Amino acid sequence: MFATVAPSPRSSVAPLRRGGLAVLALAALVLAACGADPAGSDVEGDATSLDADAGTADLGPTPDVAADSALSDTADADETSSDVLPDGAPSVCAPGAAECRDGLLATCVSEGDGWLVRECPNGGVCVAGACPAPICEPGSVLCAVDARVICDESGTRYTEEPCDAGLACFDGECIECLREEDCGDGDVCDEGACVPAPVHVLTEALDPAMVGVTYSFSLEAAGGRAPYEWTVSGGALPAGVLLSTSGVLAGTPTTASEGEVTVAVRDADRELAGATYAWQVLPPGVAITTTSLPDAEEGFDYEVQLQALGGTEPYAWMIVEGELPAGLTLTSDGRVVGVPSAVGDFPLTVRVFDRATPPGYDDQALSLHVAIAPLTIVGDQSYNLFITTVVVLPLMIPIEGIPVPYETQLTARGGLRPYHWAESTALTGAIAFLIPTAGIPDGLTLDEDGRLHGSVTDTSQVFRLAIPFTAIELTGFFFFAAVTDSQETPASASGVFLIPTVPIGG
Repeated sequence: MFATVAPSPRSSVAPLRRGGLAVLALAALVLAACGADPAGSDVEGDATSLDADAGTADLGPTPDVAADSALSDTADADETSSDVLPDGAPSVCAPGAAECRDGLLATCVSEGDGWLVRECPNGGVCVAGACPAPICEPGSVLCAVDARVICDESGTRYTEEPCDAGLACFDGECIECLREEDCGDGDVCDEGACVPAPVHVLTEALDPAMVGVTYSFSLEAAGGRAPYEWTVSGGALPAGVLLSTSGVLAGTPTTASEGEVTVAVRDADRELAGATYAWQVLPPGVAITTTSLPDAEEGFDYEVQLQALGGTEPYAWMIVEGELPAGLTLTSDGRVVGVPSAVGDFPLTVRVFDRATPPGYDDQALSLHVAIAPLTIVGDQSYNLFITTVVVLPLMIPIEGIPVPYETQLTARGGLRPYHWAESTALTGAIAFLIPTAGIPDGLTLDEDGRLHGSVTDTSQVFRLAIPFTAIELTGFFFFAAVTDSQETPASASGVFLIPTVPIGG
């Protein structure tokens, strides 16, 4: 797009239409003959227009001339304006001078009698009298640890907008939290802000009851503002059991039965929450109340206490059919405990005896599922960066130019051994933005079994990283590595590792 901008009255001479010189001379003679002061027609004055050749030369304002030029000063004056200067008159701008007008580039033409205004190429925006090449999408936002990094409207540079104290930048926004643990007690993280949690019921299920056995069970709530007030809002409780306003179910059931009850809790601000529960009253006598076992994971500690009700305590437990996986045992007091070393489903039937005369007993069929645990990278110390976890390896004290020996072992758990380790040569996305300098330092080697060893003499790869929402800074060699297991379809996990070069506190 091309346009012509008229010269300014601040210029030393205003350009006139062709033939304007004769009109100017004639006007001066007329004024002199009439005894008028010819200064009013002085070309150095502030006249804004003259009638010439049935046309008017409108002398609009001209911005200050910029020194920087982004376009050629060889533009043809005939293509930019029909206005020309009288012979010998000074110019209105410095030929080739350039400046910006509403995002467009204005360049003084070679005759110095006007300005050529045009759009920057490829939809760019004029900046400081030039059309710089865009480097980012205007308005796009990146994150530093505690600031937003925003591409300006020209797309030619980033500006930093610090977050308020206590906030960190994530996904282009300054936020207070990502998880509830980032907030104080009683608060939850809601769209990046820590806010008081609304009142809600915590209790997931009710313990079973037994005819003739005293029953007491406390419901739990959180959030809102204490104290809480509990009521029954639907269904019914077992005969002989009542709910107090403090949330305690208590009494002695009189009839073996099953049913459902809905309870409501109201906090001090009269906010309301509720939950619905199934309940069961067992007939008299000893009975096993554990009806299922939580899943176990191969290679991980496991412990569950079996439960029974009624009869005469203490109880004694045994397996009467089936078996537990290798690594787990059932103790006489009803604990399933150990570290399973096999995977699959293991059905079994357990029996409990009481100490009555004669002893009462009850059987319960159960099944334990042992799964291959998810493959995860672990370490003695790690830090959560929200988008990844940094595993901290043993400290290294590098000395520039002197080989410093170093050896450690990368570790994982879960999956199926043996593991296979490799370095990933490049970090991507948000991780690369947080940690732009990464890689196993020169002189160290990562073996397939996860052994990292060698010696380091160059400290140029040392990088310092501040962790959002904390006062912790991590300094040292960062690198990215991945591990795969030996399943038929291998599982994999990856993470960022740090060889610290200064002690880490916090």
